[in-house]
Amino acid sequence: MYKYFNDILVVPTTKISKAGIASDAYIRRLIADGNIIKERRGGRGRSALIQWNSIPTKIKEQYKYVYGDPHKSISVLSNLIQHNKEASQFFDSFQLMDGRPLPDDKQRQYRANVNVLDGINALIAMRRGMRKKLSGGLTGIWNSISEDVNNLDRLDWPHTLPSNTRSLKRKLKDYNDRGPIAIVHKGYCNDNSRKVDDQLEHLILSLYCMPEKPYITTVHELYHDFAKGKITEIYDVVTGELLEPKNFLTDGVVTTISEGTIWNYITNPKNTALLAKHNRSSLEFSGSYRPHHNRHKPIYALSKVSMDDRDLPRKMHNGKRVKVYYAYDVTSGCVIGASYSLKKDTDLFLECMRAMFRTLRRNNLGIPMEVEVEHHLVNTFRDGMMKAGNLFPFVRFCNPGNSQEKHAEHFNKAKKYGFEKKYQEGIGRWYLKHHRNRPKVDKVWDEDGMKRREKTYSYEELVADDKATIEAYNNSLHRAQKTHRGMTKWEVFLHKQNPDTKEIQEYKIARYLGSMTKTTVLRSQYVKVQHEKYRLPSSHILGRLKPNNYKVLAYYLPENDGDIPSVYIFQDGVFLCKCDKILTYNTSTAEATEKDKEIYREQAKYVKEFDTMIKDGRKKISKVAILPKAQTEEEEMTVSGYPEPLDITPDSEMEGEWKINPDYEDPEYWRKRAQDEL
Repeated sequence: MYKYFNDILVVPTTKISKAGIASDAYIRRLIADGNIIKERRGGRGRSALIQWNSIPTKIKEQYKYVYGDPHKSISVLSNLIQHNKEASQFFDSFQLMDGRPLPDDKQRQYRANVNVLDGINALIAMRRGMRKKLSGGLTGIWNSISEDVNNLDRLDWPHTLPSNTRSLKRKLKDYNDRGPIAIVHKGYCNDNSRKVDDQLEHLILSLYCMPEKPYITTVHELYHDFAKGKITEIYDVVTGELLEPKNFLTDGVVTTISEGTIWNYITNPKNTALLAKHNRSSLEFSGSYRPHHNRHKPIYALSKVSMDDRDLPRKMHNGKRVKVYYAYDVTSGCVIGASYSLKKDTDLFLECMRAMFRTLRRNNLGIPMEVEVEHHLVNTFRDGMMKAGNLFPFVRFCNPGNSQEKHAEHFNKAKKYGFEKKYQEGIGRWYLKHHRNRPKVDKVWDEDGMKRREKTYSYEELVADDKATIEAYNNSLHRAQKTHRGMTKWEVFLHKQNPDTKEIQEYKIARYLGSMTKTTVLRSQYVKVQHEKYRLPSSHILGRLKPNNYKVLAYYLPENDGDIPSVYIFQDGVFLCKCDKILTYNTSTAEATEKDKEIYREQAKYVKEFDTMIKDGRKKISKVAILPKAQTEEEEMTVSGYPEPLDITPDSEMEGEWKINPDYEDPEYWRKRAQDEL
């Protein structure tokens, strides 16, 4: 409480304010006015020190009444205590068995203990020297040292040294022998203690994770039954390791724990995450405990499109829900494609893709730079349409079971509770915490038990309501008004396009998303698909066909009304051309319109191009004749008009002889044969 500082008797200001003698503000004003002399500034957990002789008499008298006369009760030990920098650095750098540093409060406590012990060493040396001069012994010196230690101001020196003389003496000896490590609690640096602690933690967590999901009270009972031998064996089902009470000994005795200790193990943040992984669903674990990435959305529209399926929240009359697939532009948040079905299958995904590309074509926009999808329905197309570079420059398959990764999941939630709930009745789930998100549900009982009865709708009603909600959602203000001030989601989508987007390649869309039929190129002009004729863009396309092969595959993507304006022709996997539907014109000149005349000119142009191609091709054909080869004299002797009969002797295995028909030399024979062939 009292000490000498720079050989001057001082007292801490906190003692004055805590006793209610004078406020801190009043003392600071006296110091500022020069009426009290400050010897040491306060801060960082220590009190300011003021000269006792400079304190006004009125405050002195009240101080003596509360604390006594400082001249009579001051401890000599407090003057000998100094700050040990080396010990302070030791505790700052000390690491526990698991790599953590010492807690701050423990570091302060250990520093104070070292400083006081150093002061005790100095006090012993001083008193030993004084008694040696007086030819006295050291009898009784420890009694006074223990009293001095107990009289120290704990605010200045927050030590935890023992008050008992013998214990204090042992502590000082241990410190002098081993240094600052002797001050650290043995539980922090005892390897055996740490080993028992790890095994105990393993056992408690394992008991808590049993299939029965026991409460903490039950775990506590099971552990002590195990320690007392009432449970003969606990073993690891996977490894077969047998756990025995002898592995949980502390100083030769089985460790006894309380329910609070079990609670501390189980609620440790590290163990909480571990237990959640074991006891909860992967979706709940990922959403609540597993670390997540911190991201921001792209700047431009069509930089990324996120797709996902969901069930519309309201039920149909048969108790089932409509399946829907959405395509969201991530930057604007717009729904740019949606499809509906009674089944959640690949056709639902394909129809959503078709709807998205109809939106892009209708607004003359390019192809998205990246698409983000899930594995469930899209994995089938991984090596085809959804392979990066085939249709989209980049494709991202989200990790299974990590719904928060997909942007579409967040858009679904915003659409549901921001717009569906606003415009539709009965949005929510009966089990949700907030009562405003729980639809009205009546409970009814029948022979099968309790059922929940709620309002139902037809398929057509649900689809129509969702389309109307999408319209309202797309035309609402964009969430980031600081960036897109005054703009709706749809306006951001149309006017903030990524400049690097490429023009849509229609033939790829048709090939991956359209229908296909086998057909034949007819009359060097057209193919027939769905009973309609589609003309080649140029007669020169004929040159791209395989030799003697007019068979082709026609891919097409119908419009919303089922019309097929164009088809795309492939042969052996190679794209040939786009064929537009052939329109007919009125043959009556009197009834012909400008449209008829335009159609006539287009058809005449194609015919003229074909005729030109044929005319130019005929230039490659010349009238040729074959001159007979000049014969030598030897060849003239063996060949004269008709070949001489060959003198061929048959093999021994063949019967008969080779003979020449005598009629061959009769001109009438050849004349008659020629007439017959005519």
